[in-house]
Amino acid sequence: MASSKNARKAQSPKGIARIDSELECKGEIERMLKNSQTKVIMPALALGVLRTYSANRKQVFSDSEIRFSYESAVRSLKTHLGHDVHIGAKYEDAYGMRMSRYGFFRSVGHLRYELAKRFADCAEQLVSWIPDRIKQHIHSRIGVIPELVNSKVRLRIAEDVSKFMKLIGEQMNLNATSFEIVSFALIKIHLEISHSL
Repeated sequence: MASSKNARKAQSPKGIARIDSELECKGEIERMLKNSQTKVIMPALALGVLRTYSANRKQVFSDSEIRFSYESAVRSLKTHLGHDVHIGAKYEDAYGMRMSRYGFFRSVGHLRYELAKRFADCAEQLVSWIPDRIKQHIHSRIGVIPELVNSKVRLRIAEDVSKFMKLIGEQMNLNATSFEIVSFALIKIHLEISHSL
């Protein structure tokens, strides 16, 4: 802890401000994740816009550019995660305005938004951090549920009744979303076992 304080003291005021800005931006992304109910939307939108900004340094985005960036980010996140559970939703033009509550965008016209300077200044760091943070968040919310997409995994897990019951209990206790998804997975496993007999 002391070494990080010393390192911070040794940096220039501009460097310290940049670190503070990055921490603030990460804090806003954390708030977006915390506010995610059934799908991780706003962090995915942030990732897409920041990737676009990193590529072309354009700070003002039209609604169609935001949509394109968002959809691109969702596709890449699905690849990164190896599943599509809890990620992405149909794009809505209200998303740009919703991002203003996180200080991410500022409205500069009808369905046109300017990326906040603090997010622009640390775009590269956020682009490298957000995908793994989303992965960690989703895992904490829904546990092993994405693995249950694979029927072989479902059947392998169901072979040992005591381990299976323990896993089900753990997953159902994560949150209400997990309870619902696990309930459907149980029905599916039961049907698959019935068909394999």
